Amino acid sequence: MRELPSGRRLLKLVFEIKGTAIAMSPDGQAIAIQGSGAVEVRTARGELLLRRDHAVSGEQMHRYGNDTLRFSSDGQRIARFVEGDGWRIWSLVGDRADHVIAREALDEVADFAAPRPRDWTLQTSTKTVFTHRPSGTRIALPVAGLWAHNPADPRIVACDAAHLELRARRAGD
Repeated sequence: MRELPSGRRLLKLVFEIKGTAIAMSPDGQAIAIQGSGAVEVRTARGELLLRRDHAVSGEQMHRYGNDTLRFSSDGQRIARFVEGDGWRIWSLVGDRADHVIAREALDEVADFAAPRPRDWTLQTSTKTVFTHRPSGTRIALPVAGLWAHNPADPRIVACDAAHLELRARRAGD
């Protein structure tokens, strides 16, 4: 991991599994890697917190994409998604494990709703339209998303094609 914008190296972590998805806990103290059905979580110092090998079929392994690995808002649980198997949720501080089938259902599990910018709505298709509810300001971009929101400041959003901060004036300003 490197510091932005300087590029100074902050840390180097070595994982046992080959990952295709990565997630960081809200406090930055844990990093998770997903490789097909397997999940490995390490501290920022490299100590192993959790490793779960969960067998999935070869067809399922290649059908997951963005937003398939997510920490809970308190950083105490990790959830991973594989198409056809759903979300597997593991505790990092105990032995609890949960299973949620529907992809959208994770937003209903306590502390797993994806961070969203307050006062903004988001509509995606072949383009993205952000609407600031209080002022009615609309921002349309020729970018489809999938958008990720910074947990510390959900107004900072990013996807493969763009990285931006949502700002709008309040009505009457």
